[in-house]
Amino acid sequence: MWPLMLAPALAAPDAPSGPVVAPSPIPMVAPRASRLGDLPMITAALEAIAADYVDPSRVDPERMLAGALEGAERAVPRLLAVREALGWRLQIGRLTFDLPGPTLRRLDALRPRLLAVAAVLERELGDVDIVRADAMLTPDQNLEFAMLDGLMRTLDPHSGVVSPSRRFADDPREGDPWVRFGITLLAEPDGWTIATVAPGRSAFASGVRAGSRLVAIDGEAVGRWERAAVEERLVTPPGSPSRWTLQEGTTTREVLVLPERDAAPGAEVRRDGRHLVMTLPRFTDGCAAELLRRAVALGGVGQGGGVVLDLRGNPGGLVRQAAEVADLFLVDGDILGSQRAKDAQPQLSRARPAAGDAAGLEAAPLIVLVDHASASASEIVAAALSVRDRALLVGEPTFGKGTIQAVSGLPAGVRMKLTVAHDVAPAGGGPVGASVQRVGVTPDVLVVPAKLDADMRLMGGASSTRERDLPGALDALGELATSASFAIAPPADPSRDASMSLALGLLDRGGVGRRTAWLGAASLWLASRATEAEGALVRSLAERGVDWRPGTEALAHLEIEVASDIEGGALLPGASRDVAMTVTNRGGEALHRLVGVDVSDGPLRGTEFVFGHVPAGGVKTATVSVSLASEVADRVLRPSIAWHAPVGVWLGATDLAWPVAPDVRSSLAWRAERQRTSQGGEVTVTVRNEGATTVEGASLWLRSASGLWVDVDAAEATLPSLLPGAEARVTFRVGGDPTGTFQVGLDRGVLPGPPLALADDAGFGVWHANPTVVWSEAEERGNGAAHVPFFGTVQDGDGIARWAFFLDGDKVAMAEGGGARAVPFYADAFLSPGRHEARLKVWDTVGGVTEAREVVLGPPSSRSDRR
Repeated sequence: MWPLMLAPALAAPDAPSGPVVAPSPIPMVAPRASRLGDLPMITAALEAIAADYVDPSRVDPERMLAGALEGAERAVPRLLAVREALGWRLQIGRLTFDLPGPTLRRLDALRPRLLAVAAVLERELGDVDIVRADAMLTPDQNLEFAMLDGLMRTLDPHSGVVSPSRRFADDPREGDPWVRFGITLLAEPDGWTIATVAPGRSAFASGVRAGSRLVAIDGEAVGRWERAAVEERLVTPPGSPSRWTLQEGTTTREVLVLPERDAAPGAEVRRDGRHLVMTLPRFTDGCAAELLRRAVALGGVGQGGGVVLDLRGNPGGLVRQAAEVADLFLVDGDILGSQRAKDAQPQLSRARPAAGDAAGLEAAPLIVLVDHASASASEIVAAALSVRDRALLVGEPTFGKGTIQAVSGLPAGVRMKLTVAHDVAPAGGGPVGASVQRVGVTPDVLVVPAKLDADMRLMGGASSTRERDLPGALDALGELATSASFAIAPPADPSRDASMSLALGLLDRGGVGRRTAWLGAASLWLASRATEAEGALVRSLAERGVDWRPGTEALAHLEIEVASDIEGGALLPGASRDVAMTVTNRGGEALHRLVGVDVSDGPLRGTEFVFGHVPAGGVKTATVSVSLASEVADRVLRPSIAWHAPVGVWLGATDLAWPVAPDVRSSLAWRAERQRTSQGGEVTVTVRNEGATTVEGASLWLRSASGLWVDVDAAEATLPSLLPGAEARVTFRVGGDPTGTFQVGLDRGVLPGPPLALADDAGFGVWHANPTVVWSEAEERGNGAAHVPFFGTVQDGDGIARWAFFLDGDKVAMAEGGGARAVPFYADAFLSPGRHEARLKVWDTVGGVTEAREVVLGPPSSRSDRR
C-alpha cells in the first residue's frame, strides 16, 4: 500500500568549523527598575515563609538564592549562574555580570539580592529569551515564577508553587481527580493499574476498562510516578480532556477522557454480612458526614458486627475532616492535632460524644486498612485510633508524611503550598506530639501478599518511595512507636483482597474490647493464618526453584559480593533483556530469604532479584527479565539494589552500572516532502542510516503533535533493513487536509527535528538529525583530586544554536553556537576520586539532544555491603 524503496545515500554536507565561543566580562551596570518590578510573587512568598513556615531553622537564604538562580537558568537557556567567593557571576551569552555580596544569613536580606538579579535580567533579556512554560503568564511572570519555584524547592518536598494553568491535585478542595473520571487506581511497584471503572461515567464511556495499565497521561510516562504526581497531571482546566495511554496485554492504545464537573463523593459504604465496609479515597469537604449518612442508610452496624475503614491509597486531605472521621469512632478524649513553629503545645482536636452513635460506630469493633500509599491525614487517623487503643491496623507500613500544608494565592494567579505544621498523635502509645513524619505507621497485622506469577514480587510496597526517600524531608517532632504483632505474606490471588479478607475474618470472630485485648484474643487464629500463609509461600517458591527456608537473624559481619550479567551485553530501550545477578556470601553466617530490590529513581525501580537461602561461602544466581521504555535517555543505568534478609530486614545497598544500548534513532536522519492530491495529500518521509550498524525491523510512523493518530490509510510501516548509508522512503496518504502540526517517529519515540506544519509546509524539505558530539580528552588523574578538562566538537547540519556543560547536575559552562555546523566546546574541573557524570547538552536550530558521559576517577568503589 505504501511504496518502500531503497535509494543511494546522499552525501553529508561539509561542516565548516565554527569559532570557539567564550564569554567576555564587561563592567556591571548599576541596577535599575525592570518589568519584573518589585517581584510581587516572590515578595508575598517570602512574607508567608517568614510568618508561617513550620521549621525556621531550615530556612537558608543563601540556598534559596541559589535555588532562585537555578530556576532562572531553567527559564533562560542562555543564562549561567556561577557562585564565587564573594557573590555570584551571571553569564548571558558573551556577557558577564558580577553580583558581589556576602553570604546571606537573614531572610530579609534575600529580596534585595534578588531585585539586583532581576534588574540585570530585565536589562539584558528580551521576551524571546524566556521559556514560556505557562501561556497564561507573561514572559517576565514566567521568569519570576521559575525563580520562585527554585526558591521554594529548597524548603521541603511538599512546599512549592503552581502556575495558573495547573492546580494542586493534592489540594482536597479540588476534589479527587480519579473520582472525576469514575475510576480507581491500584498502585503496584512497577506502575499503575486501573482497578475499577464505574459504568456510565466518563472513563467508561471513553472505552476505559478495569485491568488496563495506565502507561502515560498526555504523552508523559507515569509508570514510576508517585500518586500525588499522577493526580496532579490529571487535573486539567474545566472542559479539557486528558489523553491516556493504556496497555492491555501486548496492545497499547490511546483514549481521550473528559473529566466530569460534578463528581460523585469519594466516600463509599457497603454492607458485608453483619459488617460495614467504609472506603475513603481522600479526606474531602463533608466526607465524614457522607460516611455517617451512608452508614445510617444501610441500617448501621449489625448485631455482633464491626467496621472496616479502608484508607489504602488515601493520600490525605483536609485535617479538619480527618478529625471528624476519627470522631465517628471515638466517644471522648483527644483525637489528633497539629504543631506549628510558634505553638508552645500541640493544638489537639477532641472527640464529641455520640458523633457516630446514629450508626453504632462508636462501640463497634473497628479495623483500619492501610498501605504504602496511605499518607498524611490518613496516617494520623490510623495512628490516633491505634494510640487510643480503639482500632486494629491491618496492611502495609504507611508513607510517612506527617506535615500540613496551607494553600494560598499569589499575584498573577499563582498558588503557593507551604508546610506550616506537623501532624501529631494524642497521648497513649507515645508522648503528645509524636509524629508519623518519615517513619509512618506500622500495622498490628502486617500483610504483604507475594506476587508469584512470571513477574515475581515478594517485597510488596517495600520498594515504593516513602517520605524518608524524598530529598529534604523534614524530621519528626518525636517518633511514634508502632510495630507489627503478626506478619502474614500469602501468595497473591488476583481475585482476592488479602487484607480485606483478613479484616473481615477478624470481625467474624468477634471484636474483644480494646485493641490490645482483641489482639491477645485473636493471637492463636492470627498465628495459624500466618503459619498457613507461610507454608503456601514456601511451597510456591520451591516450585520455582527458590529455597525459602526460615532462619535466625544472625546478620552481623555479613558481606555480599555482587556480579551482574546482561544477556546481549546491554539493555535495549523498548525491549526486554534477561539480567542475571550473582551474589557470594562472604560472611560466616547463612543468609535466609535474601531479596535484592532496585530502589533507584530509574526505570527499573521495584525490580526484585529473589535468591532465598545462601549458605556461608555460598554462591547464588537470580535471573530477571527487565524491560526499558523506549524513551530512556541515559546510556548507563545505575540501579541501587537494597538487600533484605529476612524479608523486611535491610542489609545495605549496592550501586551497579548497567549499560544501555545506543538508541537506534540517534543514527538516523530524515526528510519529509509534501504533495497535495485531490483527496487530500501525501507525506513522503525519507530515512537515512548515518550510523555504523544496520537498523533492523524499525517501525516508522506519522501522527499529530497532540499525540492522536493521523487520519491516514495506515499510520505506520515497518522499514526494510537499513545498512549503513542506506535510505528508505515511506509515503503516508493523508485523508483530507488536516491543520496543525505533525511528528515523525520511529518505534515508540519521536525522531529529532521540528514538527511538520501541513498548512504552510514548515519543516518540509530539510534533513533533520541528532547533533553529534566528538569527545576529546586530556586528563591528569590520580588517587587524589584530578584536573579533568573536557573538550571536543559538536556538529549538526541544522547548525548549533548553543551548548551547555553539566557536571554532576550543575551547569558549569555554556556558550552560543552562532548557527555554525561545527562548534568546539570546553569545560574543566578538579574532581575527587569516585563516580561523576559529565553531560553536554546541545541545542540545534530546530531542536535539541542530550549526550551523557560518565567519568570515574581513582580506584573503583567496593561492591561489598556490610551490616
